[in-house]
Amino acid sequence: MRDTVFADIHESIKRAGIWVRLGLSDTALKYRRSILGPFWLTLGMGITVLGLGTFWSLIWKVDLATFFPYLTAGILLWAFLVACLTEGAHCFAQQASLIRATPLPLFVHPLRLTVKIFLTFLHNSAVFVLVAWYFHLPLSWSVLLVIPGMALLIVFCAGAALFLGILGARFRDFPPIVESVVPLLFFLTPVLWYSHALGEREYLAFFNPLTHLIAIVRQPMLGQVPDSTNYMVSGAVTAGLWVLALVAFHRSRTRLTLWV
Repeated sequence: MRDTVFADIHESIKRAGIWVRLGLSDTALKYRRSILGPFWLTLGMGITVLGLGTFWSLIWKVDLATFFPYLTAGILLWAFLVACLTEGAHCFAQQASLIRATPLPLFVHPLRLTVKIFLTFLHNSAVFVLVAWYFHLPLSWSVLLVIPGMALLIVFCAGAALFLGILGARFRDFPPIVESVVPLLFFLTPVLWYSHALGEREYLAFFNPLTHLIAIVRQPMLGQVPDSTNYMVSGAVTAGLWVLALVAFHRSRTRLTLWV
């Protein structure tokens, strides 16, 4: 395992110039010859936040200055995690021609996808900046915790792309299953709602790993400090995912070219 899997990963990381350029190209290619380019992503996020924020603030009857930043950060991070899961399941299958035609190490493709998803996140972050400015969200030192939180999400994304990409290449029914389950998870995750709205059953939200993965970045964005439980659960989930990914990569690495 050491001579194959870790050698592949090490060689992939060394070729950062390749997967960074490919990630940039993937982001730009979808919007080639359009006026706004990738900033159509930002516009779409802004429309989503405006519509959902107005609608749900009326339903929940909450203060707009409190709810809008909370919702915007939640949707921004949810979009990041959803892309990790749904696009991750297609990670290798969508790059079949490149995998067959070039001798690139296989881990280049999860890294490429991670770059693309992170760039989309950065584009969409402009919406949160505007919302924070409009509602005069106070700026504190806790915002620096966004950096380690986002770093952990990036590691999670690369692991998810590797593991789910292998499953998606081996079982072609797997990506549609992921895409079917994700909408349900949206309503089970405190993105549009506060976990304390569950009352005595608030603990149910904490059994959802996505709750903690969102919290380690959303809380600092809102000027708050995440709970230690958020970090422990997020770290444990990411570590467990990587163990599964490495085992799956070890067992399937020599056959991935045939599966795609």
